[in-house]
Amino acid sequence: MRRPDISRHNGYQTTRLNNSTASADKQPDIPLWRSPIVAIASLAGIGILIAITFIELTAQPVISVQANDVSDSARAHSNLSKNACKARNSQLKPRDVQIDIIYADDSELRRDAEVNNTLLLMRQCSNLFDENDQQPDTGIRKLPGTSLESALDNIDTQISSKRTEGINFPAVIVITLHENEPVPGQPIPDIERIKDKISNLTRNNQGILVISGPIGQLQKELRKALTDNPKARICPFSDIKSCTQRAFTEGRRLHIE
Repeated sequence: MRRPDISRHNGYQTTRLNNSTASADKQPDIPLWRSPIVAIASLAGIGILIAITFIELTAQPVISVQANDVSDSARAHSNLSKNACKARNSQLKPRDVQIDIIYADDSELRRDAEVNNTLLLMRQCSNLFDENDQQPDTGIRKLPGTSLESALDNIDTQISSKRTEGINFPAVIVITLHENEPVPGQPIPDIERIKDKISNLTRNNQGILVISGPIGQLQKELRKALTDNPKARICPFSDIKSCTQRAFTEGRRLHIE
C-alpha cells in the first residue's frame, strides 16, 4: 500500500494522494441514455402509455349528453355548469358521441360530434362562458323560467336520432339544474311528467342520468320521484366530480336490452 506523500509548504503540512492510485479507482463515465435506470424508466413509461391507449380504444363508447341550465336563476351559479363540464369532459374517450345542450325557457343543441382528440376537451369548459361570465347569445332565454322538461325532450330527440343512425351506444346524461321554474305559456312543471321522461331515457339499460345542483325542496322532490329508478340519481354540487365518474363507469358497462 502506497503512503501519501507529505510535504511542508510555508510552515503548513499538506497531504497529497498519489495520482496514479486515484486514477486506478476511477470508473469510466456511462452516457446517461445508456444507464439501466433510464432504460427501465423509459420502458415503463412506454408500457403505461400503451396500456392507457389500449384501455381508451377498447372502452365501450357512449352517447354523452350534457344539458346545462343557463336560465336567469342559474347565472349566479355559473360554477355549477363549469364544474359539471370539467367532470364530464374528463371522462370522454375516443369514439364517444358528444352532445351538448343548453336550456332555460326552451332548449338548444350546441354541439353534436364524435370525440377524437380528448386533449382539447377541457378548453371547451374554459370557453363555456364569456368574459362577463355569461352564456353567449342564444336563441333561447326569451322568457323567464327554467323548463327541465324541455331539456329532457330535446335529449330524447337527440338520442333517438343517433339510434336511427345505427349508433346504439348506451347514454350517459348529465344535467345541471338550479331551479325548475314555470315558463309563461307552458304547463306548470310536474314531477310525475319529469319522472316519466327520465324513465323513458333510462329504461332497458339505455342509459344513466345524473341531475347535478338542485337544492332544497326541488332536490327532495326529485329524489323521492326517482327512488325506484336505479339508473337515475340526484347529486349535490359538492359531489359533481365523483357522481359523474360513477355514471360513466356504470354507463360503459351497460348492454342495451
